[in-house]
Amino acid sequence: MLRPARGRVLALAFAPDGKSLVSGSGLQSQFGDIIFWDPATGKEKMTLHGVKQWVESVEFSSDGKRMATGGGFQGGQGEVKLWITDTAAR
Repeated sequence: MLRPARGRVLALAFAPDGKSLVSGSGLQSQFGDIIFWDPATGKEKMTLHGVKQWVESVEFSSDGKRMATGGGFQGGQGEVKLWITDTAAR
């Protein structure tokens, strides 16, 4: 079973090659996490801790080399981040 490091899962996205499933999470008044999972085994591959806001959306570029995350805090300003994932997601 996939469980985030903290909070609830708010977003999921498969990498275009299908080798990674990414979850975005958050909990009220806490930082979020981005977790790369191996969908074949259900095991965590890598976690990016301390994202400064909830992660409410995750989307990959069509070539899988970049990822965008979006989120925010309830009643607060939102944030969009762009990530280079070409080597991180493998």
